[in-house]
This record gives sequence, C-alpha cells and structure tokens, in this order.
Amino acid sequence: MLAVFAVSAVVHEYALAVCLNFFYPVLFVLFMFFGMAFNFLVNDSRKRPIWNVLMWTSLFAGNGVLLCFYSQEWYARQHCPLKNPTFLDYIRPRSWTCR
Repeated sequence: MLAVFAVSAVVHEYALAVCLNFFYPVLFVLFMFFGMAFNFLVNDSRKRPIWNVLMWTSLFAGNGVLLCFYSQEWYARQHCPLKNPTFLDYIRPRSWTCR
C-alpha cells in the first residue's frame, strides 16, 4: 500500500512540475501524509456514513488547498524574479521568500 501511494504521489508531482514549469511539493505532501493516513483510518472496517462524509469533505478541501498553494507559488514566480539563481533556488518555493 505504501508503494502505491509513493509512486502515485511522485507521478502526480512530476506531471504538475512539467505542466507548471516549477516544482512545488504540496501535492506530494497531501498524497503521502494525509491521503495515506486517511486511507488507513477508512479501511479499518468502519462502514458508517460519517467516514464517507469525511472522505468527500477532505476531497473538496484538498482541491481548494492545492489551488491556493499552486496559485500563490505561480504568482510569486511571476512577480519575484531571481537574480543569479542557483539550483537550490529552483527547488525552494519562491512564495516563502517573496516580499
């Protein structure tokens, strides 16, 4: 199960990095930590409707979180160009240091 989550997270993060032209591992963190933890909680033979409601709520909230973080990083990269960039500058999120 861990390998499936890891491969899926890496492939999805790679697809976003190619499409957006930057690496920002928010999707990787959501897949690996919250997705895996939620999967183990739900697959604990709990078939009550509250777990279904929690799953759908986390799906909707996760999409909003992804949209906010990736939009913030995209705008930071548009409005805060780097002078003399190093390799670390391409990996480090620019939205954390942009003023």
